[in-house]
Amino acid sequence: MMGTGHVRHGNELYMYYWGTGRLHDSIFLRPELAETKIMEGPHGLGVVRQRLDGFMSVTVDTQGGSITTPPLVFEGSKLFVNQNCGAAGTLFVEIQDLNGNPFAGYSLADCEEITGNDVDWQVRWRGSSEINRLEGLPVRLHFRMRRSELYAFQFR
Repeated sequence: MMGTGHVRHGNELYMYYWGTGRLHDSIFLRPELAETKIMEGPHGLGVVRQRLDGFMSVTVDTQGGSITTPPLVFEGSKLFVNQNCGAAGTLFVEIQDLNGNPFAGYSLADCEEITGNDVDWQVRWRGSSEINRLEGLPVRLHFRMRRSELYAFQFR
C-alpha cells in the first residue's frame, strides 16, 4: 500500500509503502501461504527512490537516433534537459523553424556535447546558453542521441 504523496530530496523522489503478504481485501496473495501462515508475520515499510521527472524517457541505443518535438512556443532564455548519457552516450539539441531548418547559431554542429547524467543540464551552443531571441516564436526541438535517455526538457 502506497503512502500518500512523495518527498523530494535533491534530484530524487521518495515514495513510501507498506508491504504484507495480503491483498487489499485482506486475502492472502497466494492461498497456500494461508495454510503455512508464513505471510502473517512478515511485513514492513519500504521506499521507492526515483529520479526527478524520471517516469518515462526517450531511450536510444548505441546505433543512435533522433526525435523532434511538435511545434511549440516557449517563454524563457535558457533550455535545460533531464538526461542520462552515462559514460559513453551523447546528446545534441538543435532548435529548428517550422520547416525543419536550424536557426542560425542553434544547429546540431553548434551544440556543445551533452554527456553524463544530470536532471538539470543547461544546453549551450558555442559557449552560450541564451535563446531569448527565439522566445515567442514557433520552434521545434530536434534531439540527436546515442546511447542515452532523455527524460524531460524545460525552458526557464
